[in-house]
Amino acid sequence: MAVKKTSKEKSSGKETKNAGSKAETGSNHSVRKFFITLLILLIIAFCVLVVWLLCIIPGKLMYENPRFKLKHVDVRSTGYWNGKGDVLVSRLGSEVVSGMNIFRLNVGNIRKKLLEVPNVEDAEVQVVLPDMLVCNIRERIPRAEFGRGAVIDEHGVIFRRSESSAANRTLPRLIINNPDKKLQKEAISLIMTATRECQNIIIDSIKIDSPYHFEVNLQTMYRGDQRWRVLFPIGSESYSILFNKLQNAILHTYLKRDNPIGFDLRFKTYATPIYK
Repeated sequence: MAVKKTSKEKSSGKETKNAGSKAETGSNHSVRKFFITLLILLIIAFCVLVVWLLCIIPGKLMYENPRFKLKHVDVRSTGYWNGKGDVLVSRLGSEVVSGMNIFRLNVGNIRKKLLEVPNVEDAEVQVVLPDMLVCNIRERIPRAEFGRGAVIDEHGVIFRRSESSAANRTLPRLIINNPDKKLQKEAISLIMTATRECQNIIIDSIKIDSPYHFEVNLQTMYRGDQRWRVLFPIGSESYSILFNKLQNAILHTYLKRDNPIGFDLRFKTYATPIYK
């Protein structure tokens, strides 16, 4: 005989099923939440491990590795400093110390220190693994003697003659009675103009005395070696024009068979011969 369930019993069965499904859903949600939390913790742990390795490995492989200790300083130049690594290192102070880790060298600071050396005009610094520092140096070119044991370049920088291979040749002498730096630069400009534009003129000395003119002793090679005393005005005309006037005046004396000992170029229109 069939037993009919009342509506009350039906509703009670549905509630029991719903309660079971809710419990199952809640359990699945908790499990999922646990695994997500575990995954996040594992990712965090992995990231911490990677960061730790990145911090430790460079230290072990680079900064604490005895293979990367500085052993050689190679200085390359066409002049005085070529091959003088040990001498140059003594000028650099604490920036370069034999045996220090090569990765701790600051090439920017080393270059700045090199540029403080008077006869260094420019420098390029690089690290060569595993244990070498290479310095490529361009040295200043001396243009004149400046006092006792010193020379000066075309920019007015003074340095020791003994620290310049190019200073072995004969250089014009600056005889300085007026210590004005502007006048010194003007004298160097006069020398550079003669060097670049007047192959047959060699300046022996420039006397820096007056703020208005230079007294220059020079040689010309037109007809043998002949010496002249020339007064050059300062700042009134370009030195190229003045040298053209001088050369024309010298050629004119040859044509006239005249024998002055020099010329005064302080007048704008012509060069005045000097006889005493």
